[in-house]
Amino acid sequence: MSSKLSIIVADEDPAIRKLFQQTFASKDVVVHVVSNGHDLVETLKNKGGEILFLDLHLPDANGIELLKSVTKDYPNLQVCMISGRADVHEAVLAMKDGAVDFLEKPLNPKVIQSLVEKLSARIDLGESEAESYDDYIHLAKNQLNVGNGEDAARLATKAIEIDPERPEAYNVLGMIHESQGEKKEAQNQYRTALVKDPSYQPASVNLDHITRK
Repeated sequence: MSSKLSIIVADEDPAIRKLFQQTFASKDVVVHVVSNGHDLVETLKNKGGEILFLDLHLPDANGIELLKSVTKDYPNLQVCMISGRADVHEAVLAMKDGAVDFLEKPLNPKVIQSLVEKLSARIDLGESEAESYDDYIHLAKNQLNVGNGEDAARLATKAIEIDPERPEAYNVLGMIHESQGEKKEAQNQYRTALVKDPSYQPASVNLDHITRK
């Protein structure tokens, strides 16, 4: 990364905050850590950031409500949820509210570093610069998050053209249909994602959630 990347970590657990600081201590990354929602809002307002790691449960705020708020106020902010094993279902559903990914505790420094590298490479990515499957999935999610289902579907379809055997694009198409109230079509896309990869957790959670509605 050629310039200083700014990430924010919002987690009540001091061990989690320290882990992020240690992981990027020798990297060209600025890490701001906060323990509650109030300090997160102030940090975003005063210091900004490109990537936010947000715990689902902060002492003064609900992580999902914070997610909705910060993605509305900072549409270019990439938010990754942090969850315990018992909260993975909720973290996956948060991806429908603007999260780009989630990490499950206990956290692995190598996984964190890999995710930050992936997300930072796509900051300000435009469609004309997209080349890979993951590029198009990233752009499709961005369009879905701002309510542009038509462009999101088009970009997800481009990802499928690159690799029809991966599950992510079908899951995105499912979320698009679900956001438009098309339950049957959404279920079909989630099922297709699981045919491609039966272990793909986001599609499994989304299918279970919409089936229970």
